[in-house]
Amino acid sequence: MNITVATFNLRNNRARDGENAWALRVDVVASMFRRTGAQIVGTQEGYVEMLIELGERLPEFRWIGVGRRGGSEDEFNALFYRGDQVRVQEQGHFWLSETPEVPGSSSWQSSVPRMCTWARFAPIAASGGPLMVYNTHLDHQSAQAREQGIRLICRRIGEFRRQDGLPALLIGDLNASEGSPVLRFLREESGLRDAYSAMAGAVGRTYHGFSGGVEGDPIDHIFATPDVEMTGTMVRRETLDGRYPSDHYPVVTTARLA
Repeated sequence: MNITVATFNLRNNRARDGENAWALRVDVVASMFRRTGAQIVGTQEGYVEMLIELGERLPEFRWIGVGRRGGSEDEFNALFYRGDQVRVQEQGHFWLSETPEVPGSSSWQSSVPRMCTWARFAPIAASGGPLMVYNTHLDHQSAQAREQGIRLICRRIGEFRRQDGLPALLIGDLNASEGSPVLRFLREESGLRDAYSAMAGAVGRTYHGFSGGVEGDPIDHIFATPDVEMTGTMVRRETLDGRYPSDHYPVVTTARLA
């Protein structure tokens, strides 16, 4: 089974972005969702009203998630999915802290509560088995929180794998550049494979601050367990109607499940 998955930091609607304010971008964000061709899109920085507005423009998609302070409070790491192509068999959340089951908890000098939303997806019509997807947004200030957070996520992925052996994808805004402890751990110790290995040449930056461009390192990433073959990855850098959908480019990968 082939499946296309994307990670997309939406840029929150609380920021004073002027001509790049959410109300002026939501339609092009919805257009970008469709343009990726993804069945599953993990988002970051979305507040509940943003997700509702986006869902209204994307009736073919459904979404799951909770706010990082619990319930509908604060930003979500929401998972959007094509309801006509995949279904959610199981879902959950944990916080990147020493008490991961406590909503809104934080540790390791994290600037705000950070979390991971996960779901077990199964195809509706196509052949193939279930797939686990984990979506996160690591802290932008504390290096300790980023490193401890990614290690916690990978432990959880390993625990699920030992239970059900399912293939898994880890997606999100990792706030981590080349040479960082987070990426060294993921590439050298976690046992996961980097979706950027399916790209030829330099990847370039994925955060651009509404200014576009390629120079720099990506901070938005997709990793997968060894039983997932990533057949193509791309960073979508185009404007739509003369506007960048977000201050991050979406990253898209097509995966073949064993």
